Amino acid sequence: MAIPVIDRTTRKTVQEDVWGEWLLLLLYGNTLAAKTVGRTLLHAICRWPLFSWLAGKYYDTKRSRKGIAPFIERFHIDMEESQLPSDQFSSFNDFFTRRLKPQARPQDPDPKTITIPADGRYTIIQQIGSSQTFQVKGETFSLEKLLECQSLAARFLGGTAVICRLCPADCHRFLFPCDAKVSQTSWIHGSLFSVNPIATQTRPWIWWSNRRAITLLHSETTGHIAYIEVGATNCGTIVQNFVPHSWVKKGQEKGYFRLGGSAILLLFEPGHVTISEDLLTLSAQGHEILCHMGQPLARVP
Repeated sequence: MAIPVIDRTTRKTVQEDVWGEWLLLLLYGNTLAAKTVGRTLLHAICRWPLFSWLAGKYYDTKRSRKGIAPFIERFHIDMEESQLPSDQFSSFNDFFTRRLKPQARPQDPDPKTITIPADGRYTIIQQIGSSQTFQVKGETFSLEKLLECQSLAARFLGGTAVICRLCPADCHRFLFPCDAKVSQTSWIHGSLFSVNPIATQTRPWIWWSNRRAITLLHSETTGHIAYIEVGATNCGTIVQNFVPHSWVKKGQEKGYFRLGGSAILLLFEPGHVTISEDLLTLSAQGHEILCHMGQPLARVP
């Protein structure tokens, strides 16, 4: 199974190769095996942080390095973009959290431009619903449950949501999209379900059930932005690299995910930013858009 996405740069459809497809279909599919054996495995073992912790311990070992070369070959990863060559990583997880060369992901220099925070597949939802819900692939998504705060949910009611889904082949470092004052990160503990569309298209509750980290960004021009990292199966560790209550710069590293697929959500208050037209058009057509860090995401009016 491959997932079609639109490459923003070329405007061509590319097929995303799904790592661990057979397991995802077993855990989240609709076959008899999935509904019996798969659901038992999902709820008894795979959803729990201990499962991801054990997998992570293996991928921290030197032995796991043997998986780097086959992974690079399968997913056609351009190692010219990496700061380190493939033979200098101490483990698979070290490779997975690789940093890219700054010139590989240049930041849009316009001070009024808010930039793409991470490599991934993007979906834009405008006018976050009249009852603090919005739709993701036709399913109801609860803003209040996501944030676990009624007053914070009310702040973003009627605004814009940007969903970035990272697949395992992506660079899992993420950056600040604008200059802003940042809050202390608040952590919400939860399960570690997959955020692959195989899982989330029919289970929107995954977004507010999974472990997540919420940081508020604020400036006079952008208003408040909720920056939310969502953990997932084999990607439960979210590392923050910034100083809370400080002023950060656009393009500064915020943190990284360790191993596996994961997601980032940005919530914008109504009336503060204008999302790039090409992203709005493609997203309205039902496409996920493959974007890279540093590309324009929105502008301050």
